[in-house]
Amino acid sequence: MKRTFAFLSLALLILSACAPVAAPTSAPATSVRLLSTATPAPSATATPTLTPTPTATPTATPLPTLPPESVGGLEGVPDPHFTNPELFDLKNRNAPIPKLVYAMKKAGINVTNEEVLQKIYVSTKNDGTPLVDKDGNPTIVVAYHLDPDPNQKGETLEGPIPLMIAKKNEEGKWRWQENTTRSLSESMDFPFGGTIDSRKNQQEKYPVLFTAANLSYDLEWNNIEPIQGRVIFSNSSNYAFADEKFDFAKKNGLGTIMIRLFYPPTYPKWLINGNFTKEQLVELAIKHIHDILYRFGREIKYVDLATEYFPQSWNIRPDVLKDRVGYERFITTVALEVQKTAPNVTIIINADHNERIGSPDYQNTVQLIKLLKDAGIKNLAVGMEMHINGASPPTKEQIIQAIHSYGVPVIVTEMDVNIKDLKGPDRLKKQAQIYKNILDACLESENCRAFFVFQIGDQYSWLENGGYMGSPDSDATILDDNLNPKLSYYAILQALYQRLLQINS
Repeated sequence: MKRTFAFLSLALLILSACAPVAAPTSAPATSVRLLSTATPAPSATATPTLTPTPTATPTATPLPTLPPESVGGLEGVPDPHFTNPELFDLKNRNAPIPKLVYAMKKAGINVTNEEVLQKIYVSTKNDGTPLVDKDGNPTIVVAYHLDPDPNQKGETLEGPIPLMIAKKNEEGKWRWQENTTRSLSESMDFPFGGTIDSRKNQQEKYPVLFTAANLSYDLEWNNIEPIQGRVIFSNSSNYAFADEKFDFAKKNGLGTIMIRLFYPPTYPKWLINGNFTKEQLVELAIKHIHDILYRFGREIKYVDLATEYFPQSWNIRPDVLKDRVGYERFITTVALEVQKTAPNVTIIINADHNERIGSPDYQNTVQLIKLLKDAGIKNLAVGMEMHINGASPPTKEQIIQAIHSYGVPVIVTEMDVNIKDLKGPDRLKKQAQIYKNILDACLESENCRAFFVFQIGDQYSWLENGGYMGSPDSDATILDDNLNPKLSYYAILQALYQRLLQINS
């Protein structure tokens, strides 16, 4: 249920004036008041200003101590207009409301900052009490109801967009902040992550967006062992910095880490061109496993064992290990070694186009899972890459059906949505609908354990940087060229939040 978020006229001006705070007028019975109307107005001399005039000897001016307020039976929740006026700044493009409005306008949804401000509300349980997170801690959420087309009902993106959130900190005090994919991921204990790039402007975004990290690139075989026998975990010539990335993930709370072990396009030249016997190749593969897992195994949650591991009969790309050692022998040997070396990791069989029952990649994934189960592998999962063509996406029902059919948990590992073939003003809206449908399918299936997007920032996407699929119109990620949130980001945010609401119902 939603309750109108009644704000003072002073707050609508975002506290731009320095005049003393006046007592608010009575709010409607349905409102949630964040500043008590029973409190008399303080005198002009006693009220500290929120924008103090500089003096010759400036001193710290504390924010006023607000009287305890009751929101859904919770006491002591401060009015965010006073404690966090930056959250309501309509002139700051990086504030929650202008960011949302910018994304909506880019997608053809015309709304103003002021209209959003007027319509935000406190979202609660049906009985009016606050939502709770995975640990049962109360959480207060301020949301905006997105309606892309008022003339239509039941649109994919129609629903609440959570903009702000209040939780208690370690000291037991309520603190307001912008609501992000990370804050919802933490509230639900559902890992949401992406590939971690070395660019500084992107690294500033990861702690806000993610709770999980894909560090596959930095551990690719040609990056950590470009010369046989010389293993390095910082390879500046290839911009691969495994040690630094693991430190970055740890410092920034990206606790769920996924890596990849075997992928033919990333094999070093000495392996591809070497004259090795079958047994020597097996020994080299096992050594590669040890090089990574002995160093990082305790920090890794998911191991993508062999990306896009195709049967030899498909003859799609050369794979020196599979072709010489044998399709079944190689995959079972390395899986058993991973399980022995790091028994707590989950081994992923990862492929693209395996989200629809009946596709060749789906059938191959099913066969590989059966093969590894029969070989004694315990912790198995299916990886659905989800590199989606925006012109022909799978339906939510198709994805849920495929997830249920595998019989093991599923991880979405590399999602992006290529919209180069979508034309017209609705292309970004359609992309957002696809992102939401796929995350909805993942969450509703109740067997999808984590969700990774591939990259952030359209201009940095592999789909805009060469290759036969490359196009400057791919625009495949959830952030634009300048790393601003697109409507697709808010679709992800909305899907996570709607799942939290379902958990609380």
